Amino acid sequence: MALFRSRLERRLWLAAGGLQAAIFLSLAWVRPVSAALRDLGLLRGAMIGAFLAMAAGAGWALARTRPGGREVAVLLPFAGFYLAVLATMERAEEAFHFVEYGALGGLVYGALAARRAAAPFSPAGAGAPGAAEPPLRAPGLGLRALAPPALGAALLTALAGWVDEGIQHLLPTRYYDLRDVGFNALAGVVAVGALTAWRLVRRR
Repeated sequence: MALFRSRLERRLWLAAGGLQAAIFLSLAWVRPVSAALRDLGLLRGAMIGAFLAMAAGAGWALARTRPGGREVAVLLPFAGFYLAVLATMERAEEAFHFVEYGALGGLVYGALAARRAAAPFSPAGAGAPGAAEPPLRAPGLGLRALAPPALGAALLTALAGWVDEGIQHLLPTRYYDLRDVGFNALAGVVAVGALTAWRLVRRR
């Protein structure tokens, strides 16, 4: 039995795994780097530059789908919520974590959605080189079809955020913060909610 049902699912899982690994590996050095940048008076500029780069990447990915006006409109409240939450965060690592776990939630949701979409259409051997990609607009794609991937992505992202805080508990320069667990989970929920709403509007 193939581990992945399509090339798209495989790419998304690999991207999610790579991002999660990068987050875990950054735990030991992100705070000293933030402190050094703060001492040099460069932290604010570095954060703005990093967030602008992330926003540009998200905008590029969205532009590739050629969205309509309603698709863009449904994403604006989620983007505004993200900005409002980021504005309340006091530490740079908190803000980066919020964006990172939002991206992780989106990637996991995409992988689960691709896997679910491929199930009715994949012949034996799907996911192997040369296998057909699943249709991105499967017939009958509605809320009932999108709910399982959304719930699974939210739970997996929350679990990853909890493991993140557990690792921090073991590091001498970090500590376990239940509030950060909640923020990591919230970031995933908002991203998953935005993508679910976007796919519903796009389908209609």
